[in-house]
Amino acid sequence: MKSVTIHRSNQFNWILGLFVVMFMTLLPAERSHAQLSAVAQAMEPEYFTRDLLIFIEGLDLDETQAVIAEAIFDDYEMQFDEGKLRMEQEIEALTNEIKEMKGQGQQDRILEMVVMPIQDWLVRREELNSQLIENVKIILVPEQQELWTAFNRRLYREKKLDDGKFSGERVDLFIIARDTNVDSQQEPAKQIMDNYAMQLDQALHARQRLIEGEDTSLLDSLRNRTSDPSIDIDVKKKIISHRIKVRDINDFYREEIASALNAELAEKFRMETLRRAYPKIYRTTNAERVFDEAMATYDPTGGQEGPGPKANKETYDAIWSLYGEFLGQLVVMNDKLYSMTRSSEPEIQRLRLENQIQRASGAKVERPKNPLTELQQEKRELEADYLMRLRNLLGDDAFFELNGTRRYDDRPYVTPDGGEERVLKLSNPGGGGPRQDGKNNKPTKPDKRPDSPKKLGNGAGVGSGVGNRQDD
Repeated sequence: MKSVTIHRSNQFNWILGLFVVMFMTLLPAERSHAQLSAVAQAMEPEYFTRDLLIFIEGLDLDETQAVIAEAIFDDYEMQFDEGKLRMEQEIEALTNEIKEMKGQGQQDRILEMVVMPIQDWLVRREELNSQLIENVKIILVPEQQELWTAFNRRLYREKKLDDGKFSGERVDLFIIARDTNVDSQQEPAKQIMDNYAMQLDQALHARQRLIEGEDTSLLDSLRNRTSDPSIDIDVKKKIISHRIKVRDINDFYREEIASALNAELAEKFRMETLRRAYPKIYRTTNAERVFDEAMATYDPTGGQEGPGPKANKETYDAIWSLYGEFLGQLVVMNDKLYSMTRSSEPEIQRLRLENQIQRASGAKVERPKNPLTELQQEKRELEADYLMRLRNLLGDDAFFELNGTRRYDDRPYVTPDGGEERVLKLSNPGGGGPRQDGKNNKPTKPDKRPDSPKKLGNGAGVGSGVGNRQDD
C-alpha cells in the first residue's frame, strides 16, 4: 500500500511539474504568478486546526460550542483531504495519455487536460471554506453573532497580512497593542482601533483582489494568455499603490493610537510598532548595547544587584552624557532612514517594472540604486564615532571588557607565529588574535545581544528582507 501511495505521489508531482513549466511559458508573468499562487494555495486548506483557537477566542465560544466547532474543523479537514486526493487521482489517470502527447506540439491541449481537475477542485475548495464558516455561524447565539464582523476582520488579517512586502505593510496593531498591554477595548483607544480595523480590512481586500487576480478561472487565464504584456505591468503598478495604502494605514494609526495613551505607554507602543514595522532601522544597535552595559557597569546604585566593583558616579554621569548625545543623533538619523525607506521601497519596485519593459524591448537596463545605502553607512559611522569617544573615556582595557567591543579592537598585535603586526580600524570592525603584549585575547563573553524579532508572522511583525523582495 505504501509503495502505491509513493507511486501516485511521484506521478502527480511529475504531471504538476509539467503543468507549472507549461503554464509559466504560455502565460504573461503577472497572470501566471497569480494563478500559480492559486494552484499552490489549492494544495493547502484555508483553515487549519490551529485556527480553531482563533474562532474560540474571537467568538467567545463556550465549552459545548468549542467541542462542536472542533468537530466542524475535523469534518472540514476530512473533506479537504478526500477532495484533494480525488483531484490527484483524476490527474494521475491522465499521465499515460499526456506522456504520449508530450513533444507533439499539443501544449494547449495538455494544459487544458491538467487544468480541468484543478479548476474543479478550486471551486470545491471554496465551497468547503464557505461551508465551514456557515456551520460555525449556525452554533452562535445572538450575542456572539454581533461579534462576527470584528472577528471576520481579524480572521482576514491573520490570513492576508503576511502577503505584505514593504516595510510597515505586515504589522497588525492589535497584536502589538496586546503585547504592549494597551487595552484596545477602552475608550478612546477602542474607537480608534475600530476605525483602524475597518480601514485596514478594506485596504487588504482591495490589495488581495489585485494580487490574487479578479478572475479565478485557470481556463479563462489560458484562453487569454496572449494578453498585452503592458496590462501585466499596469496590474503590478496598481498592486504597489495598494501596498502603500496598507502601509500608510498602519503608520497613521500607530500615531493615532499612541495619541490616546499616556506618555509612557504611548512611547512603548510607538517604538515597538516601529521596531516590528521597520526592523532594519529601529532594531537595537550594537552601540546602544555597548553603552547600556557600560551604564550598568558603572552605575553607582547597581540596580537590584547593588553597586558593582566598578561603580563610579563621575564615570557613570560622563557615560550617560555621551550616551544621551548619541541617542539624540540616532533619532535624527533614524528619522531620515524612515522617510527614505517609505519613499524608496515603492520607487525601486516601480523602476524594476520599467526595467522589465526595457528588457522586453531589448534595451539596456541598469540596476536601481538603493538610496538607503549612503544613509546606512552614515549610521554605522555615527556608531563608530561615539564608541571611539566612549573608548577614550574609559580607556582601552575597560572598553574592551564590554560585550560587543572586540570587533572594534584596532590595537596592534602580533600573529601567533611572531609575524608582522596588523592594525584594524574602528570603522572596519574585526579583531582577535594575540596582542603585542604577548597576552592572548581573553575568552569571549557570551553574546547577550538579542537577535532581530523572530516568529513575527501573522501580522505580528515583519520577516527578514521585507521591502527588498521582488514585487509580485
